[in-house]
Amino acid sequence: MRHLTWALTLLAAAHAAFAVTTAPGIELKPGSATLDPDKTLQFTVALSNAPTAKEVRYFVNSVRGGNNTYGTITPAGLYDAPSVQPTAEGKVTVSAELWSTGNGAKKLASDATLVTIRNTAKLSITPSYKDVGLGASFTFEKEITGAPPSLFVRWYVNNLPNGNAAVGTITNAGVYKAPMSPPSNMKVTLRADLLAPSSSGSGTGALAARVLSTDTSTIQLKNMASLVLEPGNLTLAPGGKQQFTAKVTGAPTGYRLRWSVSNVVGGNASVGVITTAGLYTAPTSIPSNSPVVKVEVLPPGTVNTVLDSDTTTVAIKYAHLSITSASPGTVAPGAYTLVLRGAGFRSTTTATRDGVAVTPQYISDSEIRIPGAATTAELGSILAFKISNPSPNSSSAYAYLRVRSGGAPVMTNTEAHRFLRQATWGPRPQDLDHLMRVGKTAWLNEQFALPSSTIPEELLSKSLEYTQEHYLKLALENNDQLRLRVAWTLHKIWVISGFDVEARQYVPYLRILLNRAFGNYFDLMKDVTLNSGMGEYLDMLNNKKGEAGAMPNENYAREINQLFTLGLYRLTPEGAVQTDTQGNPLLTYTQEDIIEFARVFTGWTYSDGKAGAPTQLQYYDKGGPMEPVQRYHDVGEKRLFNGAILPPNQPAEVDLDAALRNIFEHPNLGPFVGKQLIQQLVTSNPSEAYVRRISAVFDNNGQGVRGDLKAVVRAILLDPEASLAGPNDGKLMEPALYVTNIVRALKAPVTDTPFLADFTSDMGQRMFYPPSVFSYYSPSFRIAGGAQVAPEFQIYTSVTSTARVNFAAQLLSGEFGGNVKVPWSNLTALARDPDMLMDYVNEVFLGSRMSPEMRTAILQAVLASSGDKEKAQTALYLTIASPQFQVER
Repeated sequence: MRHLTWALTLLAAAHAAFAVTTAPGIELKPGSATLDPDKTLQFTVALSNAPTAKEVRYFVNSVRGGNNTYGTITPAGLYDAPSVQPTAEGKVTVSAELWSTGNGAKKLASDATLVTIRNTAKLSITPSYKDVGLGASFTFEKEITGAPPSLFVRWYVNNLPNGNAAVGTITNAGVYKAPMSPPSNMKVTLRADLLAPSSSGSGTGALAARVLSTDTSTIQLKNMASLVLEPGNLTLAPGGKQQFTAKVTGAPTGYRLRWSVSNVVGGNASVGVITTAGLYTAPTSIPSNSPVVKVEVLPPGTVNTVLDSDTTTVAIKYAHLSITSASPGTVAPGAYTLVLRGAGFRSTTTATRDGVAVTPQYISDSEIRIPGAATTAELGSILAFKISNPSPNSSSAYAYLRVRSGGAPVMTNTEAHRFLRQATWGPRPQDLDHLMRVGKTAWLNEQFALPSSTIPEELLSKSLEYTQEHYLKLALENNDQLRLRVAWTLHKIWVISGFDVEARQYVPYLRILLNRAFGNYFDLMKDVTLNSGMGEYLDMLNNKKGEAGAMPNENYAREINQLFTLGLYRLTPEGAVQTDTQGNPLLTYTQEDIIEFARVFTGWTYSDGKAGAPTQLQYYDKGGPMEPVQRYHDVGEKRLFNGAILPPNQPAEVDLDAALRNIFEHPNLGPFVGKQLIQQLVTSNPSEAYVRRISAVFDNNGQGVRGDLKAVVRAILLDPEASLAGPNDGKLMEPALYVTNIVRALKAPVTDTPFLADFTSDMGQRMFYPPSVFSYYSPSFRIAGGAQVAPEFQIYTSVTSTARVNFAAQLLSGEFGGNVKVPWSNLTALARDPDMLMDYVNEVFLGSRMSPEMRTAILQAVLASSGDKEKAQTALYLTIASPQFQVER
């Protein structure tokens, strides 16, 4: 037994010696993570077999507690990410270690988590595109998001740190300085990099070659230098002196001028000499060619780079050619022979007509003859002939020839000009001449017989700006001026707006206006009502009958009555508001009437592009007028004006026709529409008698037809009051007409029309984008304190009035380049005779209405101008900027 006990004891000891002891463990949670900079994450640990006395230590990238570069972690495991992604990949390691405590403390276990810090840093520089003049400076702004704004931004120009003198330099603050001289490529790229700081330090000296974010901007370098040499072409006697002045704008600071004569710097004895201050001394002998004085503006520090230049031709001569008579003074289109008599003519005498060379026939020293032919496009114009003798003793003289139609005029220039202002988009010289000889009635018959301008299919799929451009082009160039003008007038009554309607709906709408401009008002009412653009704009489209307490949309029902046909109040045939016995105005309609009409205008939808009526509501316009969906139409009985009742269960088309006919027969229609047409075409404040006469024509065109727009337009334009003899007659020219009147009167070809619409917008009238259903301006607008209405003045402000004269200045100064080509050759030739120039401008732009005071003031300014072109520019600008031009009288 004793031996057995001993054996058992040995066995127990052996078992204890070989038993497995489980080591302490630690698990860090979460096992992986992704964080934005500056965000926090709570880490936790799970321990196993840990001793009672223990400590958990946290590390970031082996640094206990972490640091600002890789993030910090508290003893409780709350990790705070750094402000910026610390590495290119953004990876950091958060680890936790289990330690024993007390004497001989040691690490028992560890675990780690890989944390990815996102790169949220975003650098943006503005603007993304900038025109900068040579030598000029511009400050680009930077915006940093998702990172501290203290990070360093490094700037480059064409990938060169801070650029260089050739492409421009930029400071660390983003101030770009353009080069003084044009580089090989005038477009440079600006780049800004947001750089991450290295872990070894801070500030601009401790940056790693790592970009957190980058952005670029394009700089278009512009040669802003402009130089004008004054005076212009002149004549000097041999040995004479002339001080020239160079007016320079937009050149880099420190620019210099280089003067030359006939391409010789400083000139020489043969062509004349010129000082560095611009004092020219002519040669003592007449040279074979007239010297050309030239001045060039150069950037500082350069020899051959020329930013701009200008020249003046100096005629060196002793005697002058003279013209004492020109016959005939007036010719009709066709062949002519102009006979000029005077002195100094030679066999080598040359001539130009409006700047184009013609061949004179030498008869004697006192006579030459110039054969030629005038065109119908030159009707009403004055042809200017320049007659010149070559060197030596070169000289020039001018003669003028008017082009008129055959036959005696039947009306004055003033009458013709006023009429064309009312009936067209602006009179041209040839239009004035033609009207003066055929008269108003014949002219109207011609216009009514012309085919309509067209709006092509391709515009349906383009933005509305293309339609806007096309209509302006028609207004400037096409012959059916009256139709285009009346259609524009109807657009301002039957308003839809490009703010809500697309071109695929607007184009059919404009076609309706053009097609119905001389038709019947009822047909216009129906066509516009069913235009999907109108349906979209005033909510008739997909307007369903009332169900479950919901009522049909009343928008179109209200506006067709209030704005398009009848107005708010009952009117007399004179357009005066009718009142009850207490003097209160009588309403044209009530809310109950609107509810009834709203029920009429239900069940109409987009055309589905298929034959027959659609069976469901459509939600995309496939072209064509709206079509009815009978099951959405209110088929109940409807009570309309004057006791009219629409019986129940009628098709939507029948209800629509009957309701429109009910409005069309209302006695308000003639005076309400007639007065607005008068206001748009002729005068803002027509007399009651004028309105009554037009209302009568609207009611009956003389053949029992109501609503004949051709007859109404004819009556408005031929009415005695259209002569605007009263003190309150006339109206302010709206922006669209202001622009076209100027361009047409100048006979200036336009190769790019969109910018013209941009200018009408600046003047307060963005064409085809009226701001509301009340159009561009209200026909009842009054200037504060004024007794008379002045509709167009509602959009005439200090800003828009300045935009008008700025447009005139830019047009005449050539700022539109080739987009509008003003025929200066003829006008500058006319400027040789300032009185002739004033007569022409007065006839074409003002219809000979220029007051004596205005003529005197403008003529003084013309005479004070230097150079023929400046004289012509002065006369034109002061005329078209004047109230006499802008107010139609």
